[in-house]
Amino acid sequence: MEILITGGLGYLGARLSKFLLNQGWGIRIFDCRSKNKDFIDEKYELKIGDISDKAKLLDACKNIYCVIHLAGLDQEKCKEDPNLAFEVNALGTKNVLEAAQKSNVKKFIYMSTFHVYGKQNGTITENTTPLAVKEYAKSKLAGEKYLNNFNSTMKCIILRLSNVYGASA
Repeated sequence: MEILITGGLGYLGARLSKFLLNQGWGIRIFDCRSKNKDFIDEKYELKIGDISDKAKLLDACKNIYCVIHLAGLDQEKCKEDPNLAFEVNALGTKNVLEAAQKSNVKKFIYMSTFHVYGKQNGTITENTTPLAVKEYAKSKLAGEKYLNNFNSTMKCIILRLSNVYGASA
């Protein structure tokens, strides 16, 4: 079976791609970059494109079992351009979700962020109401809302990651 990883040449995507390749999965990467000096593996299929390009997304989703959606802007870029943050992190997520549905993808995993909770007192659980304040968190939470309101037979999973640490690619 095939897995599509959007943003698969980024820090987390490159590591996840390698891990899944080693587990025997077929990997297709959809990324706006064509190279990652720390990630060279000829066993994956690379499709170059932007998540705003619906036609390229639809092509990338062909014959895919699961989409792992990592592509998006980081916190600094979101702070610099809040409009672009919404375009990429929210509307881009919607585009990937729609392409996956049209291609009969069975599972969709969205990497959101712990930052959607903002500053809260006490213990934070999955039942804690988000208080997204910064543009990055707002744009990722908007992406979550697209998944939560999406009418599909596709299984959708949202993961709210905390900080990922390491040298960027």
